[in-house]
Amino acid sequence: MKKLLAIGSMALLCAALGVAMLASLALQRRLALWPRAVAAIVAGVIVGAPYLLYLHGALGRWALSGRVQAAVAEQAGQTGQAGQAGQAGQGGGSDAVREFVWGGNTEVLWRTLYALDAAGTQMASQYWGVPRRMAAPAGVAPAPPTPPEAPGPAPAAETRRAPGALATLARATIVVVPIWFLLLALVGLVRIRPSADAALWLAPMVLASVAPAVLAYAEPRVLLLLAPAACILAAGACELLRSVIEQRPGGARFGPLVTGAVALVLLYPSARDLARAWSQQTPLQQLATSRRIVGEYLGAHLAPDAAIVAWHPAVAIYARRDWRVLPYDSFDRIIYYARAQRAATVVFSRFEPTPLRDPPRAFTAVLLDDEGEATGPVTLNQVAVTPTLFVGRLAPMLQPAPPGRR
Repeated sequence: MKKLLAIGSMALLCAALGVAMLASLALQRRLALWPRAVAAIVAGVIVGAPYLLYLHGALGRWALSGRVQAAVAEQAGQTGQAGQAGQAGQGGGSDAVREFVWGGNTEVLWRTLYALDAAGTQMASQYWGVPRRMAAPAGVAPAPPTPPEAPGPAPAAETRRAPGALATLARATIVVVPIWFLLLALVGLVRIRPSADAALWLAPMVLASVAPAVLAYAEPRVLLLLAPAACILAAGACELLRSVIEQRPGGARFGPLVTGAVALVLLYPSARDLARAWSQQTPLQQLATSRRIVGEYLGAHLAPDAAIVAWHPAVAIYARRDWRVLPYDSFDRIIYYARAQRAATVVFSRFEPTPLRDPPRAFTAVLLDDEGEATGPVTLNQVAVTPTLFVGRLAPMLQPAPPGRR
């Protein structure tokens, strides 16, 4: 439920359910309950408004989701289609996000969402709360451009082109609701006679699931509301199957097993994931543990006011330090950005995009207490080493920093 409340499309569901509730009371002529219905709608607005207001403040416009939808708008603006950022199937941002979600082409998202601005002192995307066309701080020269031959993030592997909008919508639906369970839901839907009651609860859930996918992009979490709707409808199909079985000789004892069998099949994936996670050896668990170990180590050795630049905020959270997002850029521009943000260290990881080649450990922390400019090949003087983390300072710079760049 907490995850659903953090999804902006829940605001659409609350609005649709509010309209449906008022319509139901009007059809039943129970107008005396309207004050309670209005109070419930107001409570829903209060719960869902903070996240939407945050997105509006960060992006400068109204949006139902954050990072990926920001990438839609940014990419559409880069391709000259800013007015069509939310229209799937018209190219630009929506196609780019489908390439990321379904084609595995992370390069588009990284270069759009994690890019630095022209000055190199802050992130370019509005998702990070940076207004458009913000000038560089006074007295700070622009960051050095990244030469084509400079070491930088490794290019993404070639991937197949993502399917179109309707195909991704169908694929996301099957991810949320298995196809066999979807067939049960369709049987239950056919079995239900058309009625106002069925439409008043089903239409808002379908609208809140499908509308964001059609207007912006389709991914499984946007369609999560289809799961409870499918469960309600599939119950009708299970009841029909149970009645058919009980009508046969000796079938009375087997009828109740239908619902139990369906429940067991639905619980199997969760039970399998729980068994795999019980040993705490899954790749995601190991990565999360590594971030915790690195964060706690840095927290024990950095000054209390030191900020950390990292791709994932967990490192800074465990270190109990302020976090700055790691840009997707060359090493020298990242270091320049980190100094402009007054960060104490930059943490690179093999598990996220990094400009470092063959780092000695899974995580590398670069201390930023040296003067100068990161130019030329990267050389780090070892400060400390753990099985997971290499801590180093930049070797003496090949070139001194020009005035105004420190």
